[in-house]
Amino acid sequence: MASKFTQKLEGQLPAEFIWKDKLVACVMADHPLKEGHVVVFPRQEVPHWIDLDEQSWLHLMTVCQVIGRALRVSFQSLRVGMSIIALQVPHVHVHLVPINDGSEMDFQKAEKNPQTEAIAAAAVKIRHALCILGATHAVDS
Repeated sequence: MASKFTQKLEGQLPAEFIWKDKLVACVMADHPLKEGHVVVFPRQEVPHWIDLDEQSWLHLMTVCQVIGRALRVSFQSLRVGMSIIALQVPHVHVHLVPINDGSEMDFQKAEKNPQTEAIAAAAVKIRHALCILGATHAVDS
């Protein structure tokens, strides 16, 4: 069965996309740790990040940097936290979260019933920042 992320790419599951290119996509997190939490993933379904080929890994991390810069601008955070866990969904994905403190990366505190309007509003902020930063693969809302 296709992973949750592949199903989002294929339109089988709802997703708020902020980036798409031929190798990588980025969506707003379904259960955000805080405003601006995004997930970046390769289109190719690979269960573990250590199994990505070098080109895919480098591109994934390059996109994470671009998205991270947009998050820092959009949410005025001190840092952008990054986490690669992929236990629940066996498809490499990177969580990026604008943070001011390490405790904000606690996945036990993820929003259980997030407001779709708040997620959409955060996506608009990020897309705007991506445009200002000159990113060419930002997705229009």
